[in-house]
Amino acid sequence: MWKKWLITLAFTVSFSVKDLGGLSYFDLVGNEANELLTNNFSDEDEESQVERENSNPSEKENKNQQIPNTAKENDVAEKKEAEEQVRKEDKETKEKSTQDQDKKEDKEKGVKMPEDKAGFDEYPKGQFAVEGAQGETVKTDTGTFVIEKQWTNLSKVYVGPMTIKIKNINIVSGDVTDSAISGISGEKVKFVQVDAILQNTSKEPIGFPFAAATLHIGSKNLFAHDMFSGMTNVNFDTQIPRNTTLVYMLDDPTLNISEVTLKLAKLPVNKKTKEEMGKRTSINVSL
Repeated sequence: MWKKWLITLAFTVSFSVKDLGGLSYFDLVGNEANELLTNNFSDEDEESQVERENSNPSEKENKNQQIPNTAKENDVAEKKEAEEQVRKEDKETKEKSTQDQDKKEDKEKGVKMPEDKAGFDEYPKGQFAVEGAQGETVKTDTGTFVIEKQWTNLSKVYVGPMTIKIKNINIVSGDVTDSAISGISGEKVKFVQVDAILQNTSKEPIGFPFAAATLHIGSKNLFAHDMFSGMTNVNFDTQIPRNTTLVYMLDDPTLNISEVTLKLAKLPVNKKTKEEMGKRTSINVSL
């Protein structure tokens, strides 16, 4: 306010004093008044801006937060990306740990791992598997067995990308002599042995639980025995063929079998798309 008073006084005096050396005092005082007026307006603008920011703090905060908010968004995006990478690494670590644990348990149990023989995965057939012709007596570490009936070289079956070649189906009976086999050591047993060659013909990784196949004999519905069957693997990530041996134990050693039906309980699944492929198929054999 004092600046405005000085300006008014300057203009009042300038009207009463004249001419100093060719330059009027009015011009001199007027110039000074203009400077004071300009400075006053400039000061008033600054004061008004300060008052406006004080009266509206959100405007000031928005200016101050504009850059930090952008940085915060970048931090959130980077944090999410880092968390996703950690989850991916944890998943891979868990999968590897599970595989290593399975291998360790198999080694402790004396389970033989498959051998890669010139493009063929040779899987262990299991302790009850026998090899021979129909009518032949076969002695193994498990016992002495007779191959009562045998179906060989059955036609290939195609289920989606999977090819199933049944090499033979044996009806086997005999005496178990291995004392380490709890529950049936020293007893007569009868079982059906299915030997197959499985192959993924596609370039996609396929999951196929062939061991879930059920065996139907008359009214009986049998499942493959986990302990007595050979080693199985549901993952077919390559086109390399492999063998699989399934053993189905029979309750009645005197049962006469002339026909069996092998039914695939589950279809192949594309591991990438989770899509089931092919149609459910049954393999019927009879004498």
